[in-house]
Amino acid sequence: MEKPRLMRGFFYCVNFHSQPLTITLALMKFAILITGAPYSSQAPYSALQFCRAALAQGHEIYRVFLYRDGIHLSTRLATPPQDEIDIYKEWQEFATGN
Repeated sequence: MEKPRLMRGFFYCVNFHSQPLTITLALMKFAILITGAPYSSQAPYSALQFCRAALAQGHEIYRVFLYRDGIHLSTRLATPPQDEIDIYKEWQEFATGN
C-alpha cells in the first residue's frame, strides 16, 4: 500500500493490490482563528465562507477563536452599516445552525 498523500486538503490512500480500486478520504477538523475587525478587515467574512465550504464538504469546525480585533465580532451592541452585509448576524446564524 502506498503512503498517504495530500490532495486538495484531503489525505488519501490508494490500494493498488485489491479489486476494485479503493480511495480512502480522511475528513479534517479545523480550528479557526479570526484576528481582524468585522468591518475594517475581510477576515471575518473570509473565515465564515471557509467554514461554510468546509462543512459542505463534510469536514468539521472544531472551534472558532476570536483574538485581538476579532473580538469585536462577538458584541451584540454593534450596528452594521446599511450598505454592508450584517456579519454579526451571519456568524450568529452559522453558530446556532451548526
